[in-house]
Amino acid sequence: VNEERNIALIHDAVDFAHDRLATIKRERSLLGYDDMIRGASDALTGEHGDQFAARLQAQYRVALLDEFQDTDARQWSIFDRLFGPPYSNDEGKDGRALFLIGDPKQAIYRFRGGDVFTYLAAAKLVAKTNRHTLAHNHRSRPAKLLAVQALFDLAGPQAFAQEGIEFTPVSPGGKRLDTDLRLSGATVPALNLVLFEITGNKRDARDAATQACVATIRQQLLDGAAGRLLRVNASGESVGIRPGDIAILVERHEDGARIQQALAMAGIPSVAAGKRSLFQTDEARHLRWLLAALNDPGDESRLRAALAAPLFGLDAIAIATFDRDETVHRGWQDRLQQWRERAQRHGPLALINDLAALGAPRLLALRDGERRLTNYLQLAEALQDAEAKTLGLVGLADLLDQRIRDADAENEGELLRLESDAERVKILTLHKSKGLEFDLVFLPFAATSGNSGFRSHPPMASFHDHTRRVSQLYPAKDGREDSADKDETRAEKIRLLYVGLTRARLATWVAWGPAKDVEKTPLAWLLHRDPASGKVAKTDAEGIDERSAALLAQAALLGNASAIAVIPAATSSVIAALSPADLQPLNLPTPPAAITQRGLDRDWWIYSFSQLAREDSGAQDRGASDEIESTMPLVSSRFAGARFGNALHTALELVDVVAWRDWQALLPPEGQLQVIEQALRDQGYASQADLDEGVPLLTSLVTHTLNVRLPEGARLSQLPAGAQRAELEFHLALAPTAVPAFLSVLHAHGMVTERQAFGARRKLEGLLTGFIDLIYEFQGRYYVLDYKSNQLRDYAPATLAQAVRDSEYDLQYLIYTLALHRWLRFRLGTAYDPEQHLGGVRYLFSRGLDMADPDSPGIHAVRLPVALVESLDALFSAPTGASA
Repeated sequence: VNEERNIALIHDAVDFAHDRLATIKRERSLLGYDDMIRGASDALTGEHGDQFAARLQAQYRVALLDEFQDTDARQWSIFDRLFGPPYSNDEGKDGRALFLIGDPKQAIYRFRGGDVFTYLAAAKLVAKTNRHTLAHNHRSRPAKLLAVQALFDLAGPQAFAQEGIEFTPVSPGGKRLDTDLRLSGATVPALNLVLFEITGNKRDARDAATQACVATIRQQLLDGAAGRLLRVNASGESVGIRPGDIAILVERHEDGARIQQALAMAGIPSVAAGKRSLFQTDEARHLRWLLAALNDPGDESRLRAALAAPLFGLDAIAIATFDRDETVHRGWQDRLQQWRERAQRHGPLALINDLAALGAPRLLALRDGERRLTNYLQLAEALQDAEAKTLGLVGLADLLDQRIRDADAENEGELLRLESDAERVKILTLHKSKGLEFDLVFLPFAATSGNSGFRSHPPMASFHDHTRRVSQLYPAKDGREDSADKDETRAEKIRLLYVGLTRARLATWVAWGPAKDVEKTPLAWLLHRDPASGKVAKTDAEGIDERSAALLAQAALLGNASAIAVIPAATSSVIAALSPADLQPLNLPTPPAAITQRGLDRDWWIYSFSQLAREDSGAQDRGASDEIESTMPLVSSRFAGARFGNALHTALELVDVVAWRDWQALLPPEGQLQVIEQALRDQGYASQADLDEGVPLLTSLVTHTLNVRLPEGARLSQLPAGAQRAELEFHLALAPTAVPAFLSVLHAHGMVTERQAFGARRKLEGLLTGFIDLIYEFQGRYYVLDYKSNQLRDYAPATLAQAVRDSEYDLQYLIYTLALHRWLRFRLGTAYDPEQHLGGVRYLFSRGLDMADPDSPGIHAVRLPVALVESLDALFSAPTGASA
């Protein structure tokens, strides 16, 4: 009874969590990848699924799905629905194609929802004549391919413990030779089992495996520096092995931390791609101390706390001298005042960059100095980004406090940025390593990666029942469901091992020994499983020696007995630390410092209308901005300015246009009230008083905007859906264009005549980007339309023209027209005629519109000369636009 009650409670909690999360996402206008997949699936199976599918099929004829082994049933149903058979169009020829690219041996994302059973089911639908396999491996040397084959051949036909997944031998691609890795002239085996002898618990085994791994790497680096262990690089040269040639792959982040600590103790530089929040670091706390001192420069204890951080390098003795030496004390107090002024005037990034530059020589001399310096600089960027959302240094300190309290290692935006890893041993998880390749690879914990016996709370089994994926709460221990879950877990761990074994170009080292429960590991499944019975033998030291010999014999059977080696681990538990001099290759002179041979062009940028309008014009500053308000005395209203303009834009983008056709009531049509209210709430108009006043106002503006008669006779509410494209995003490539040449074209056509410059920029180059409120087509012509909520004294043509000049909207709609021009030229091809297809510009000042007036005020309508658009297009497209 208790178990049933617990199950019911858990289901209720999950349902509540799903509903609550959906509500939060809706309120905050958030959309995740899962939401997009779910939405597409629901749309295809919904009432209008056939129309939706037809639209997509008309736009995309061929789909290519990479990494298909990591898909799930819902994603597959989407692509099967859109691109699966039958493949025929109106002419009876093949009209669609679906390419599924994947390797089921590398399906390792079950914990993220990946379902290899979906891949296997889809593969059964594909005729054998339509299956194609990559028969050559261009990554690894021949002995490496043979060694992996020998290992999987030893396990027999069920090596992957999953029906439908088999090991397929591949041939070398010819880019790598077995002689590409040599030790004292002899070819190094491609797969090396490093045997340790400890038979204690898993912690002891991990310690032994760590020591074996680090000792082996240490000796390799010494051999590389001495010119004994050589690899052939991309240029065909033989070079000594360096730390940057080595990768260590682990299953868990804590194992990566264990290895990195051991490498540091041995003096071997490394870099770990682990999951740790930037705000969980000591450096985050150090900067919090600094902000506390900056906010209260008279507090002596805060100054001393800030200076105790490694960023400044003062130890306790140096800080204690403040009590005796007033000059030194005063000097640090003066510096604090200077730092405070620097941060207040130029932001935290400028200050922390200065401090990091001063402390860099000392920090980089520390064993983890580059990590510390990287953290300080990454924190500086985060604080600079947050500065606009806070009130001064006090607000910045409060925000940093909150980020430290709420640090989340699962938040991609908080993950530590890697130090420079060109000359460091790389430590990363097996999951992160998929798709990557390295010269030398170490797998230190193959003997401890079996089922740990850990059970989730509450206990749950997840497995595929041959038709769908099932999650079973409170399964019977060692029952059918529990056994199925364990079988799938084991199969995925074998696939994970396969990924690790196939990452190396030249050679792999695997630490292996009689750890507790070693027979439960995927490597034991390959080495110690009896293919006839399917059982894994108890794996002790004697058994390990026996099966190692069997593996060597298997390699010999395939034609290369030296492809695999079994070597004893170093027995010493103390590893002497290397110095930087130990890692320097012999007879290798220090290369000269690189000298810049060319100047760096800093004019390349991503521009927008708003950014260009904010640049100093070289004339009297008018403060141009979108939704600018009149300087004339007007009735004060909180429903004005950019905030209300955003609410209007959101409403016009999201409403059901057809529902507003000829609408005249004070409140929205049926089903549209929620859209209007949400548009207001999103901009902070959330109180009932705000909604009571804002809903009728916004309803009126939307009504008149959608129903007003435009100069060419169109009404937005009467246009078919296919004749409108809202929020069209564009990215226009700008060839280098001299600012005077650009302005000369504009002034010649009477546009932005008061502007003489764009700040200090000499030229415009890069991308011009933005969003157009609406593009619509009417009677074969295409129009640019923008909504404006400006409050003006009236909305007569002369007033609108002045507002356009004041806000430089003419520059804005010229950019939009150029974007439309290029888009139509691309979409219509040779049929495009700008004289025929470019209809013009419609700027709707919504507060002045009157749907009942055939010649409504509030409409600024222009048609730019085609010659102007084409000359500007040519100017921005010319290889040397500066002289066009």
